[in-house]
Amino acid sequence: MIGGAILPSLFKQDPRYFYKGTGSIASRAMYAIANSVICKGDNGHWQANYSGNSGGIAAGGISDLLYPASNRSGVQVTFTNALIGTAGGAMQNLAQEFIVRRLTPKIAQVSVDGYASNRSSSPQIDSTSRFIFSSCNSIDSTSLNCARQRSRLWPSRWI
Repeated sequence: MIGGAILPSLFKQDPRYFYKGTGSIASRAMYAIANSVICKGDNGHWQANYSGNSGGIAAGGISDLLYPASNRSGVQVTFTNALIGTAGGAMQNLAQEFIVRRLTPKIAQVSVDGYASNRSSSPQIDSTSRFIFSSCNSIDSTSLNCARQRSRLWPSRWI
């Protein structure tokens, strides 16, 4: 919760993984692994994933404080656990890139740039949908209207 909600709000980062879907297997794997340590900021630029890394360290520190002082493991174990969490995030990104899309082929596939990938098993996204996806990326007072527009464009059988 710290690294996935609180710190991303403070650092103005978006820690979600965005499906790449195109390119060689090696480039897609490197993209998935890199996204465990970098993320997009609210300005749209790539930056270090301060929120995720700091959240892992904070979670490890808080969990270490729950033990009695005589049983605490110290800073080294906290940072080791944070690195293990980062590696776990890389593995999760790899699974999302290569496995999840094969398990859910009927879901509309939208890549990093917001446009549909060219797969025959997914419905095509028209220009109206592209506009709604690009204009509804930020959370503001119109987010409810964006959800309504998306529900009209994407019938429940596709989701």
